[in-house]
Order: sequence, then C-alpha cells, then structure tokens
Amino acid sequence: MKNRVNQVYEEYWNYTAAFTDFNGEKFLRAVRACVDFLNVNPGIYDPSNANDKKYENLQLYFDEKCKVGAEHLIDRTPSYRKMINQLVKIGVINPFLNGYPYETLDLLEATTDKKRKRILSKIVYKYANLCNSTTNQRKKIQSNRTSKKPVRQIR
Repeated sequence: MKNRVNQVYEEYWNYTAAFTDFNGEKFLRAVRACVDFLNVNPGIYDPSNANDKKYENLQLYFDEKCKVGAEHLIDRTPSYRKMINQLVKIGVINPFLNGYPYETLDLLEATTDKKRKRILSKIVYKYANLCNSTTNQRKKIQSNRTSKKPVRQIR
C-alpha cells in the first residue's frame, strides 16, 4: 500500500494506549496512584493558570509511587502524561483531574480479573470519550449513560 503524499494528522484519533493489560499490575498501580493523589489534592485542574501545578505534581507522584528504590515498577517508556491521559480518555479519571467515577473504586477493589473486566467495561461504556484529556472535556454526541449514579467530584 502506498503512503499518502499529503498526510493530514488531524484526521487521526486522539488516542494512543499506554496500557493494554487492564488486569495487570502496571495499570492497577497507575489507577491507584491517580485515585490516591486526587483524594489528597481535590479540585479542578486549570491548565490556563501557570501557577496550577496539579498535573505536574501528579506526574511527580507517579514517579514516587511507581518505584521501589531505584527500580521502577511501571515502565516509563510511555510517559506518565500519556498514562494519565489514557485513564481520562477511558473514563477511569474525570477530565481536568476532577475526581473519578465511583466505579473506579470498585475496579480497584475487584478480586478477580473477570469482575474487574466487567467493571471496566461499565466505566468505559458510561464515561469514556477519546476527545477528553486532562485539559479538555468534550460532551458526547450521544450519551450512553444508563445509570443516574453521580460521578464523584472532589472539591
């Protein structure tokens, strides 16, 4: 297949995966690090405010929580920024780092891969939006929400 001469990158998806094993230790450790950080650092991240260091501090927290001694437990090849943005895009963490859905705690407490897979499927179905990020929130064209259970907003 021949490459396109004039590639338009805006036509590509706004998504690259830092995680592919959603039952693996790396994914669960990243989710736990985000939840723990957001519980201690509530509020909305304001990317337009140069003094708002919440996102930067979360990345530093990742580095601290994901290593033992000099050994990193999470492969740092995909950046922490990419990992965090993936968690936002799939709905595990809210845009602007403003909390997380209640189901995220259920995901972390699940005792089997089967149960974790079912919970993650619910989270993705209800909250995922590939256009969302830590600095962007776009409304879905069609809402798939079936539950009236509120999203946990930390303030």
